[in-house]
Amino acid sequence: IDVGTRQVLKIPEKERIAQKCDSLIQSGDYIYLDGSTTCWSIARLIAHRKLTVLTSSLEIANILCASDTIKLHVVGGEFSPKNKDFIGDGAIKTLERYYVDKAIISCRSVHLRYGITDTSDGRARLHQTALEHARRKYLVVDHSKLNNVSFSHIAPLTAVDGIVMDRDFPSDWVDYL
Repeated sequence: IDVGTRQVLKIPEKERIAQKCDSLIQSGDYIYLDGSTTCWSIARLIAHRKLTVLTSSLEIANILCASDTIKLHVVGGEFSPKNKDFIGDGAIKTLERYYVDKAIISCRSVHLRYGITDTSDGRARLHQTALEHARRKYLVVDHSKLNNVSFSHIAPLTAVDGIVMDRDFPSDWVDYL
């Protein structure tokens, strides 16, 4: 699904997730936001905060570029018009230069056994790098992504410090987490 479609889907869910993430972010934090439309909602909510934001997303850069309080760093690389973000080896090499207090990533699917997965190797590798370079790691997903598996493995669930979702977790997830 291209970004034009995804940006209009599940808006209330993304806003609930953004509200929860806002409480996890402290003034002065260095954070990484991936190119997901969920992170677009987070960016809109935190635009007034005093933060340093690293992102691979052109849309997040556009949201935050007018902020007087955000110090913005954009990861370059191959531009993906489908997702309005930067991917590939160039993006990964740039991201490897930085370390953040908190990385916030999304994915296409998350499963108790198979972990965090996405639809492309390039995006999975970018997410892996972001997680490796963060003190605290958060996965943001709406409930529809639970119990599904996509093509490319990002990380096991144990690789993240928290999962932020739009509603309460089902009981099997609560038991596991």
